[in-house]
Amino acid sequence: MFPSFFLPVILGAAGIVTGFFARQQGAVGLGWWAIGIGALSILMTFLFAPFM
Repeated sequence: MFPSFFLPVILGAAGIVTGFFARQQGAVGLGWWAIGIGALSILMTFLFAPFM
């Protein structure tokens, strides 16, 4: 249960940070996708983890 709960939070946060760096470098679309998918990963983890 430990890795299935915390790894999406860590990797989702890393995706959000990577998205911000991508936007600063000029890859606006890729940056927004990385931010959105990272945030979705964190949100889905918090929504579905109590049911596991």
